[in-house]
Amino acid sequence: MKKIESAASILPINDTITLKQLMCISDFARSYSGSIKIVRGRQEINMTNIPALTAFFLTLRKGSKISIHVNGPDVQSAINRIEDVCISGKTDYEFSNASLI
Repeated sequence: MKKIESAASILPINDTITLKQLMCISDFARSYSGSIKIVRGRQEINMTNIPALTAFFLTLRKGSKISIHVNGPDVQSAINRIEDVCISGKTDYEFSNASLI
């Protein structure tokens, strides 16, 4: 059994996040065996909720900063994947529950 950890990371939003990126992030969050949330101020969004995630990112402007909060196994790897999708735009990940448990 993997160790459960908690971590948070600040992510600067330098470019508009596309719907394809949001779908990739949400797919990853659903396959992750912990919880992943995005926080800005008092607003907290569960990353598996696509409508809320989309509305959240529509309100962001370039230069905004958000916080990614992860609870579960291998949190730094989870944060790195989300940052990679948001910053580089990479969306060709294949996610499965088996690879993240």
